[in-house]
Amino acid sequence: MQLSLVRHGLPQRIDPGVLPAGVAADPGLTDLGRKQARATGEFLTSEHVVAVHASPVRRAWETGTTIAEAIGLSVEECAGVAEWDADATSYIPIEERMADDDGMWRALRAGRLPDESFDGAQFRRVVVAAVDELLAAHADAASHESLVVVTHAGVVNAYVGHLLERPDPFWLPLPVAPGYCSITRIAVEDRTQSVRVVSVNETAHVRDLLPLRGPTTVLNAPR
Repeated sequence: MQLSLVRHGLPQRIDPGVLPAGVAADPGLTDLGRKQARATGEFLTSEHVVAVHASPVRRAWETGTTIAEAIGLSVEECAGVAEWDADATSYIPIEERMADDDGMWRALRAGRLPDESFDGAQFRRVVVAAVDELLAAHADAASHESLVVVTHAGVVNAYVGHLLERPDPFWLPLPVAPGYCSITRIAVEDRTQSVRVVSVNETAHVRDLLPLRGPTTVLNAPR
């Protein structure tokens, strides 16, 4: 079986102070984000996708719904692959943070978060447990079949970082990787006993729809 981790499409911006105090920002997709999701769904129709799961966070859920509809499936929720900032009261896309050279961007570029309360190790444990549970639930899938999980940049960093034994929580070079609607492929063999990273940040299917473009990274790193 193949696990395909798909990052969500480009979300809308929600500035600090726009929402009432204590209300979490949960932006949906922009027009460009919806185009990215549709292109990804069309691309995945050529693969043997048996299920689509998605984070309940709106930007991922809308992406997952669009992809599932293109394939002819319904999307299923997986709360464990929600992003670390799901409760934040604002959301600014990383490209805009980079342009402003704000504190969040500088921290991410250094491989950390400005929020000292963020427990990267615990976040990784939650992500790994959630993904491993999905793999176990689909352990009977054939070798040519694919499980799609629509999620977030932090989750891709966490799960693939776990497989590659990377200690830093944000080791992929945002904002280029993982790109919007990028696909990261994991080969799962022997009923989840062998898990191997095949590729990271495949973006050819959305290359003309990305705010910032970068190369596909292909890895061969057996666990």
